[in-house]
Amino acid sequence: MDEFLPLQHFYRLTRTWWLIVLCAALGLGAAYLFHRLNPPIYESTASLNVTIDLAQFEMLTDVPKDKLQYNEDLAVSVTDQAFRSLEAYQAVLTRCIAKGLPIDSIDTLYANHTLERRHAIWQMHYRNQNPRVAQMVADTWAEVAYENMMHWQSTGQIPAYLVVMQPVPANLPSTPVLYDLYRLLLAGGLIGLIVGILLAEILARKPHAR
Repeated sequence: MDEFLPLQHFYRLTRTWWLIVLCAALGLGAAYLFHRLNPPIYESTASLNVTIDLAQFEMLTDVPKDKLQYNEDLAVSVTDQAFRSLEAYQAVLTRCIAKGLPIDSIDTLYANHTLERRHAIWQMHYRNQNPRVAQMVADTWAEVAYENMMHWQSTGQIPAYLVVMQPVPANLPSTPVLYDLYRLLLAGGLIGLIVGILLAEILARKPHAR
């Protein structure tokens, strides 16, 4: 068995340096092409705070814990409906069209949003190739949800002890969450480099490459 000599092995690999460079360049090129075919996606987030006012909850000290849990579950269900009922989708779509935003269907809204709950804070994330569009849609959606809950509360459809704060405006994103050019180039270059080293290793092991 031949003894493994790191320096000699490294020297054999450097004889095919052009292959390593070529593969890295191809990886960069592929990453750039992918970026051109898939423009970066931005995500903006608006939030709504929904809590339970315990002071308004009748006979609080006499209410079993499971009843408190029920009311918390009710708040969760109501807030989810305020954001994602069919009426909410339709209202968001109508307002987006009125604002001249490139949103043409409820399916578009559904495919590009994420509703996330963090304790009492509900976050509406919306993704779009245009960061300003992402921001405006997220803001519009939070406004619709807030107005839905205020209307339901004023008409007695939901309890008065649910406290709904004004929506926190969405941010204007500056960094893509998907298909960022620099991240793609880094990934493409590294993949190409690894492939080049592997191919160079294979060639170096052949008898004629010694």
